[in-house]
Amino acid sequence: MDRLRAAMQAGAAQHPDGSLEAVAAVGQAYVTFARTEPGVFRLVFGLTEGHQDDPDLLSKGQDCFGVVVQAAARRLMLPPTDQDVMRRAYMLWSFVHGHSFLIIDRKTDVVTEDIDDWPFLMAISRAVLQ
Repeated sequence: MDRLRAAMQAGAAQHPDGSLEAVAAVGQAYVTFARTEPGVFRLVFGLTEGHQDDPDLLSKGQDCFGVVVQAAARRLMLPPTDQDVMRRAYMLWSFVHGHSFLIIDRKTDVVTEDIDDWPFLMAISRAVLQ
């Protein structure tokens, strides 16, 4: 979780603060982590029974989601505690999380063309945050 959070933060830092690219880069780091470490990704995000009983694990999960929240808040120029920011951050996470699992579970063969992550992530960021 710490490596994932650090990668997401580093991705955002490579682009102008508040840009759609910074938001998409957070998602790209998430997808890249899933692709390069599918076993760890499944361990962290698979069956989570009992995770609610581990305060350290919950905190690390909140920290990862916090990166998404911060990127959305900066893009929307609103505080990270704003309900609209939280709702949109959850939408972004849902898209990227689902995309990541579809990739590592090899379920993307139902689409007729390869999905290029960056244009996909930019389109999702644009749709959710503009």
